[in-house]
Amino acid sequence: MDNFTKGILDFFAETELNILKEYKNGNKEYQRLCDENIHNSIKMKDICQKLNNKDIRLLETWKNTVYRLADMEKDILYLQGYKDCIKLLQFINLI
Repeated sequence: MDNFTKGILDFFAETELNILKEYKNGNKEYQRLCDENIHNSIKMKDICQKLNNKDIRLLETWKNTVYRLADMEKDILYLQGYKDCIKLLQFINLI
């Protein structure tokens, strides 16, 4: 990945965090789901303490893979949205 692409993706990530922070403040359902996620994460830690190291590593690997896939998919969709927006603005002769 070149520096320009990395810079754009970093910009998207920072922008996204700010948007989600505002969204959490204004959307009760999203806020509830975030709180539920925190609660369930604590429960998962308790469950993991009862597992052996091999099973814990498997769960952590799986979780990290799912998160990385979701992040990559989100990033590429976000970038494509910007590209599509520019194409649309060009198509309707606004830029």
